[in-house]
Amino acid sequence: MPDPKPTIDTDLVRRLVNAQFPQWRHLPVSPVTFGGWDNRTFHLGNDMTLRLPSAAPYALQVEKEHRWLPRLAPLLPLPIPGCVRQVLQNGAAMMLVMRLGAERASCARAGR
Repeated sequence: MPDPKPTIDTDLVRRLVNAQFPQWRHLPVSPVTFGGWDNRTFHLGNDMTLRLPSAAPYALQVEKEHRWLPRLAPLLPLPIPGCVRQVLQNGAAMMLVMRLGAERASCARAGR
């Protein structure tokens, strides 16, 4: 049985950026160390982050987040990153979002 999780690495993300976002092809791509389970996350330059679902069932979340996060953002106590672009084609999904900052969250910083 084939592995349902695709290999998502920097080379793949670079090819996707070149094809989908040629205006940002000059920006460096680097993986986020702790990118999560549902998504693989990569920095694109200093201000943007690319999130790609790690498996087909998670692809539906891209459209859902693109639709709901802007509606929920004004109601939440913390800032929510804005979606710059959403790509859904041929069963592939990807979301490009603005980064809110480079500071890493921690329980100590949150006062826990």
